[in-house]
Amino acid sequence: GTAAILAPGTEQPLETFENSGYDISFSGLPAQTTGTASLVTGIPGRENAQVLDLAYDFTSGTGSRFAYAVLNKAGGGIDVAGTPSAMTLEMLGDSSMNYARAEFVQADGKTVLVDVARQIDWSGWKTVRVDLSAVGLKGPAKLTKLYVVNLEQDQDERALQGEVAFDDLKLQYPPKTIPTV
Repeated sequence: GTAAILAPGTEQPLETFENSGYDISFSGLPAQTTGTASLVTGIPGRENAQVLDLAYDFTSGTGSRFAYAVLNKAGGGIDVAGTPSAMTLEMLGDSSMNYARAEFVQADGKTVLVDVARQIDWSGWKTVRVDLSAVGLKGPAKLTKLYVVNLEQDQDERALQGEVAFDDLKLQYPPKTIPTV
C-alpha cells in the first residue's frame, strides 16, 4: 500500500485589532436596539491591548434582538484565506446568558452563521474555539460580523443590556496529507 504523512496543521492570525485599517460600525435589529461597536484600550484583563468592544441595549423593541459589530463594511469584511477548520478568539463575557455568533460570507455569496457561544455564561476573558468545518465554511471567505443575540424565547432569563469584547482572532487550518512514493 501507499503511506501518507500528515503535516501538522497551522494557525494563522486573523485579527488582533491593534492596527485595523478599516471601519467598524454598530448595527441593531430591531431598529430600537442600540449600542456601540468600537476599538478600545484599557479593558480590564487586557489593559494594554486594543480590543473590539460591543455594548448593547435590548430594552426597546420586541422579538429576537441582535447587536452587530460590522467589520469592514466597505471592503465586505475581513479576508479569510483558504478553508480554515476552526477559529479561536479571546472573548470578554458579561454573564448575560445571551448568545454570541459570527457571520462569514463565502466567495460564492453564501452567508455562514457560526456559534461563538450558545450562552455567554462567564465574566472576564476566555479563549473560545469555533468549529468552522462543522458548519461547512468554504474559503476563501470574509468575516463580516461578530454579534450578540437575545432570542425571543425565554428572553426574561437573559440580560437586556451588556458589553462584550473580542480580541486575538486566529484561524486553524487542517493538516495536509503529503503523499509518499
